[in-house]
Amino acid sequence: MENTMHMNQDAVAQDEKAFIKQLKQTFEQLPNEIPLYLFTDKSKDDVFNQATRQVVRAFRELSDKITFREYEMSHELAQKWGVTDPSTLVIAPEKYSIRWIGAPMGEEGRTLLETLILVGLGQSNLSDQSRKVLQKITSPRDIKVFVSPTCPYCPQEAVNAVRAVIENPDLITLEIIDIQCRPDLAEQYSAHSVPQAYANDMLIGQGAQQEEVFVSSL
Repeated sequence: MENTMHMNQDAVAQDEKAFIKQLKQTFEQLPNEIPLYLFTDKSKDDVFNQATRQVVRAFRELSDKITFREYEMSHELAQKWGVTDPSTLVIAPEKYSIRWIGAPMGEEGRTLLETLILVGLGQSNLSDQSRKVLQKITSPRDIKVFVSPTCPYCPQEAVNAVRAVIENPDLITLEIIDIQCRPDLAEQYSAHSVPQAYANDMLIGQGAQQEEVFVSSL
């Protein structure tokens, strides 16, 4: 029994090493830098800021293309990029409007990983059908996706929104909102179950939607 446990542990360790090696190779092939900015209120440095630093530090070990800066809410860049909430992670703001309020903990680590790869790639990887639907959008869409670290369905919906932003950055903006970080916003939007997606404050999706359904709703 003990030998079997050791063998299983060794297999898991080997799988983990292979996965990390594959991720490093993936990031090495990405053509674009991936700048991340965390905005905080130092007077109340909370668990969300601490968790974001830890997660970003782990991802930065995979690639030097990921850069990270941290600023106080009073910094001029917060105003420039429209950051109004402390514990906000801003992703590649010179190209896209993607803000994460809370921290990419738990299941949301998958969301961050896919977001970093898509931003580094500079392509949405949407299907041709989805791209044709998005081309019909001629006015701004301000997306909010409410998520939770314990929700296994949230990454699919959040990544749908990330893909939409990358495909049409001139008209589409995104806030990914952790309901544990901003329960007041969750209450305001009645986002008691997640994921829930809004565009221009209109509910467009409850639960994880297929990509084509999401862009059609958008």
